[in-house]
Amino acid sequence: METNYKIGIEVELFLQPNDNVYTSKEDFAKELVSSYRQIKENVHLMHLDLDECPYFGPNRLTEWTMEEDCSLETDRPGQIDAEFSSPVMYHSNPLWRRSVGSVFKHLRTLASLQVNHSCGFHVHISKQERPWTLEDLKRVSRAILYFESSMELVVPEHRRGKFVVRFINSARNIGTRWGLSQYRRDVLGLHKFLCDYPVPNSNPNLLEPLFAGKTGVLEPRRLGQLTPEQARRLRDKDDEAKNKNTIKEKWSLIPM
Repeated sequence: METNYKIGIEVELFLQPNDNVYTSKEDFAKELVSSYRQIKENVHLMHLDLDECPYFGPNRLTEWTMEEDCSLETDRPGQIDAEFSSPVMYHSNPLWRRSVGSVFKHLRTLASLQVNHSCGFHVHISKQERPWTLEDLKRVSRAILYFESSMELVVPEHRRGKFVVRFINSARNIGTRWGLSQYRRDVLGLHKFLCDYPVPNSNPNLLEPLFAGKTGVLEPRRLGQLTPEQARRLRDKDDEAKNKNTIKEKWSLIPM
């Protein structure tokens, strides 16, 4: 079974510039991207794609993108909201880790990095060589439902992406109705499930801090009601998503 995966990362955060010399978000963003592109050791370059500074170049597939996200809610004066979308990367090539690290290292040279409840972190996963089969999708979906309550307990939302490749690989190998039944549905069962089918080039010690001291499952919580402001932002986010999903667009450019 193929164990190589394409990955794409989207990170939402706030940047608080170290210097007060920038007159606008666009000025700061231009400086950030321009200075990043001058670093020869970087694995991937970066381009800017803001409403006021749209990108029409040929390198959307192969570069990081700095863009805007209407759902981010600033809570401090001077914050600059930003979303960074990675190029298409390959989990089998360890250079993707260096690429991610170089972006955040550069951001910290120009600004402090801040987050709040409105920020998100998304990891997109796809098989490297072939499309998903129906059986792949059935197994992954079945495994997500099977372990849902223990996943919620073990992994904070902002760290879920750190083991999602491993989870999908395990699900594709053993995610049949009968295969899953050999595992307990609690935290211990989830841990064994993830460890039974390691992904090449993955860090075997990555899971341990997530599972340390945790047992059982997390009971579902009652859903709350959206405030009018939350409902408005959700509508704005839906409208924005119809016009721009950078990671999906980058993947659509890959020759099949």
